[in-house]
Amino acid sequence: MYEIVDRERSGGNRFGRYIVRFYTSCVGVKRLYLVSSFTSYIPGRFVMRRSGDICDAWTRLWEGYYPYFFVDSLFDVYEDDNPN
Repeated sequence: MYEIVDRERSGGNRFGRYIVRFYTSCVGVKRLYLVSSFTSYIPGRFVMRRSGDICDAWTRLWEGYYPYFFVDSLFDVYEDDNPN
C-alpha cells in the first residue's frame, strides 16, 4: 500500500514532489525491497525499513502512475494485495 504524506515546499506557495510512503506486512520475511519504475526495476530497489510487522520505504515522486511491487532477498515477488 502507499500513502501520500506531504509535498515538498519550494518557497511561498510553490510545491514540489509528493512525499510518498510505501508499506506492507513483512511477517515471515526477513527483508523486503520496494521495486518500481522510479527505482529502475531490478537491480534498482529501495531497502524497506522494518518496524514490527510492517516494512516501509519513503520517497519523493512527481505526479504520475508508478507500478510497484515488493521483493525479498531471493527476488520472490510480493504484490500489493490492497493498492489504493
